[in-house]
Amino acid sequence: MRPAAEDPKEMHNLIRDPQYAKELLPLRQALYASLNPADGSKPSVPFNARLAEGMNLRKKDGLKAAPFPNWWLVEPNRKGMYMGLFPDTPMKLEMQRKGEMYFPWMEANGSSGH
Repeated sequence: MRPAAEDPKEMHNLIRDPQYAKELLPLRQALYASLNPADGSKPSVPFNARLAEGMNLRKKDGLKAAPFPNWWLVEPNRKGMYMGLFPDTPMKLEMQRKGEMYFPWMEANGSSGH
């Protein structure tokens, strides 16, 4: 693959670069294999291997995607960047409303973060 020094922030997607065409399918297969549970059980969310780009083409002059809601537009690396991963408990929602940090372990401790 391309040396990290050429693209240190990994901003250039090489998926369509002919130089890497031979590596594409093996990488897709390896990704699919790595997503299966290590214990050999079935995944809790079944999915198929994505071995090609898929049928995601759009009409050139067709409808455009809707804009993201304003509350999705945030600064990168913000203080509460992982809040979307934690369940919406009353404690989490209250702490978010106050602009305070929240972590799930606080629920077990009864801590309000103070």
